[in-house]
Amino acid sequence: MEKNKENDFIVRDRRVSSSETSGDSTVPSTEQSEQKPSNAENATGSSSEQNRTETFPRLDFSAFILTLATTAQVGLGSVPNPQTRQSDVNLPAAKQIIDILGLLKDKTTGNLSQDEQALLDSALFNLRMQYVRAMEGKK
Repeated sequence: MEKNKENDFIVRDRRVSSSETSGDSTVPSTEQSEQKPSNAENATGSSSEQNRTETFPRLDFSAFILTLATTAQVGLGSVPNPQTRQSDVNLPAAKQIIDILGLLKDKTTGNLSQDEQALLDSALFNLRMQYVRAMEGKK
């Protein structure tokens, strides 16, 4: 004999209806509290999830450029690696990030504000100079 598959699971609707919020529901109060997430969780997700996203700076093009530039500086050994807290030199990785910044400069020509363009140009120039110095020191 085959068991009826429809009875193998239970579906519970966890959405909050207007009758539940006014207390008119026929569902016992213990089930209501079990089903309803707190107001903070309902609006923004879990509180630990919210804390994780609040630690990041606002994302815009300038922040993106600064993130890439910092990553390149880690590869150049100018900034300690945030995971190991040591200055590790990885010139191929640094060169790749510098090349990515160069690519972004080429692809965004005419589409950036003056401040964004100045930041990108400055970061790229400084990183290229640091890379050349690092390569000279390697010889």
